[in-house]
Amino acid sequence: MNTTQRVWRMQFRHLLAIAALLIAPPLMAAEPLRIGGTGSGTTLLKVLAETYQKTHPGTTFDIIQPTLGSSGGLRALAAGRIDIAISGRPPRDEEGRFTTLEYARSPLVFASGSQQKPVNFSRREIADIYAGKRQKWPDGEPIRLVLRSPFESDTLTLRQLGPEISAAVDEALKRKAGPVGENDLDAIELIAKLPGSLGLTTLGLIRLLEQPLTIHTLDGTQPSVEMLSTGIYPLAKSLFLNTRVQQDAATADFVSVLQSAPARKLLLQLGHQPGVR
Repeated sequence: MNTTQRVWRMQFRHLLAIAALLIAPPLMAAEPLRIGGTGSGTTLLKVLAETYQKTHPGTTFDIIQPTLGSSGGLRALAAGRIDIAISGRPPRDEEGRFTTLEYARSPLVFASGSQQKPVNFSRREIADIYAGKRQKWPDGEPIRLVLRSPFESDTLTLRQLGPEISAAVDEALKRKAGPVGENDLDAIELIAKLPGSLGLTTLGLIRLLEQPLTIHTLDGTQPSVEMLSTGIYPLAKSLFLNTRVQQDAATADFVSVLQSAPARKLLLQLGHQPGVR
């Protein structure tokens, strides 16, 4: 290859590189928005992200799997590994400085597999079940509890029903009354598959996953967004959107759209009460 040929080839490669830069999308548009956190929250945001992409086709998302949980999501956000952490609780001071929005609430419900008939439980009966004083369903089938870890948000919410139930939850965990769901998705899967199951999940996650579970009433109240918003139904799981204090443009736009009227309408359809704007 002579000198002229070498120069021509170098110029040609240079022109190709310039052309590639001109036709390539901006780097920010090519990078996905990374989302992680609690299972019920990431499942909700996956649906909302798919809706967002219909009007923003250049935006891509990376929903971190397996789920990180609330604490794991906040750690990943603080470390710059993700752009949005969705948690079942607000961040603690020692976890970092974030922009936090209580985005949605969904009724936290007592649920069983689809083969179980619905029951109207009183708080007294729930306490007896967790304490091991009541161990069978009305048809005689053994009740098999699906538990959550002691400091998980669903367990903490359940404790708010009163000191008697809180003590009964401690008793159930101490005697290992049933399997412990490691996260929201693990818990709902156990509820669906375990014969005679009884455990906590959210109305929103049941709708999102289209799980054919039996939802039980509590003190005569059927769990619903309406009963939650009026304060009649007492149990709710909140979902918090957490971002860096200084949001990049893509994150800021997505969070803004998540608070729009169409997004709030979709939240209601998916079993969630929209948060305060």
